[in-house]
Amino acid sequence: MIQLYPLSLLVLALSSLLSFLEVFKAELSFLLRLKMLIRRNAKLKNAILISSIAIASLMLLFPLYPGPVILGDLLPSTAIFHFAITLRKMSEADDVEIIITDDLLSSKVFRRAVAYGICFFLHFLFPSFIIL
Repeated sequence: MIQLYPLSLLVLALSSLLSFLEVFKAELSFLLRLKMLIRRNAKLKNAILISSIAIASLMLLFPLYPGPVILGDLLPSTAIFHFAITLRKMSEADDVEIIITDDLLSSKVFRRAVAYGICFFLHFLFPSFIIL
């Protein structure tokens, strides 16, 4: 379904930006208010969670043409499911992870943000990419 394509791009971009926010707080300070709103507002958090799971599930069932069923949108769907799981774990009382290191690749949060970003760009550049 072509309607899922822009929604999946939106969710992947949001997941990448919120993950990069943990590492680059000064550069992405405009997203701090959004992240705090998601943490405090349970209805918004649940709405994003349910819509993320629905988008990922529908992407698996109805991939973009000519993608085969399941394998066509497997990578972006997996990233969106993982984002939903990490969003579910995020609570209001969570301590923010402060990363004080020059080696960013040793940070789990940074690697997750890069993975979301790669999924976003691959899905944007090659919407009907088939994994074989």
